[in-house]
Amino acid sequence: MSQVAALSSRLLVLKEEYGMTFQVALTNPNGIVLGSDRTHLYVGLERLNQFQRPLQRQAESKILASDNGTLLCCYAGGAGSQRLAREIRKSCDPRGLSHESWRDRIQEAIRDIAASGPGIQDEVIIVRLDDNSAVLMAVEYQYGPTFTAVTDCCFAGDYSDARFVGHHLMRNDMPLEDMKNLALVCLGYASKNNPTGVGGGFDLVSIAGLGGEIMKDYYDEPDALEIAQRFNNELSVALTGLRSFTKRL
Repeated sequence: MSQVAALSSRLLVLKEEYGMTFQVALTNPNGIVLGSDRTHLYVGLERLNQFQRPLQRQAESKILASDNGTLLCCYAGGAGSQRLAREIRKSCDPRGLSHESWRDRIQEAIRDIAASGPGIQDEVIIVRLDDNSAVLMAVEYQYGPTFTAVTDCCFAGDYSDARFVGHHLMRNDMPLEDMKNLALVCLGYASKNNPTGVGGGFDLVSIAGLGGEIMKDYYDEPDALEIAQRFNNELSVALTGLRSFTKRL
C-alpha cells in the first residue's frame, strides 16, 4: 500500500525533461566556431509505470545570442540547462569586466535557477564577443557552477567518438573555413552514433577574428551525415596509404 501511495504522489509532479545532446566550440586566432544540433526531447507526465512515459521530439535552435551582441551560448544536459543559458544571455553582459568578475556575475545571475536533478550535468558553452574568448560552464545538482576556459576545442552533451575527431584534428593555425568543416564532421559523427538524441538539423555560428563578421549557417541531417561519410572515405584512403610505410618498419 505504501508503494502505491508513493507512486501516486509522483503523479502530481510534471517532469519535463530535455535531451540536450551535442555541442562543439572551436577557437584559435583565426576565429571561433560554435556548433549545435537542434534536437529537444521532452518526457511528459509520469505514469504509474514509469517506463511508458510519453516522449516528444522536436527541433529548435540551441544557440542563443544576447540582444546587445556581446555573447553567444548553447546548452546541453537537462531542462535546467536551457534556463541557465537564457538567463546568461539576458543578464550577463561581459563588457568592461575581467574574466573572473564576469564569472562572478554569471554565478550570481543563476544562483536561484534549479539544476536538472541528480545524475544530470547541465552544461553551457559561453562565447564572449568582446574578446573572442569562450568558457564551458558545468552545473551539477546541489553544486554551484564550475568554469573551464576553452583554449582550442570543447564539447558539451553526448559522449561519443565525435569528441575524438575534434580533439585530435583541431590546430592553432587552422583557417576558419576548416574549423567550420571540422565542427560539422563532429556533429555528423555525433548524430550517426546517437540518431535518437542528436539531430534535428545543425546550426553553426562562426566569427572571423576579433570584431569580425558573425556568420550563421544551417545544415540538415543528411548534409552532416554526408560530410562525415566523406571524411570516413578519406580516412580509409589514408589508412591504405600507410601500408608501404609500415612494411618498412
